[in-house]
Amino acid sequence: MNNNQIKMIRDLEIVPQVVVAFERSDEAILKDAENPEQLAKSVEDYREFLATAETDFNQYLIRINDEENSDLVFLNFCDAIENCV
Repeated sequence: MNNNQIKMIRDLEIVPQVVVAFERSDEAILKDAENPEQLAKSVEDYREFLATAETDFNQYLIRINDEENSDLVFLNFCDAIENCV
């Protein structure tokens, strides 16, 4: 999801049940990058999206640490979804 999609959701008066943000530190993302310049722009775009999501959908926002091992990330995602529906 990006800021344009958030605007469209707002304009259509759609209320989400949940918004999930998988979070990683900028350092972890850049460390894994093959092209740090391009990825730095993606990180900036994501941070802008997250700021908008926090403002518009804070009550629906669930943050999941994506720096854990993949099994734990998946379990945390399943728990988050199960607990909000």
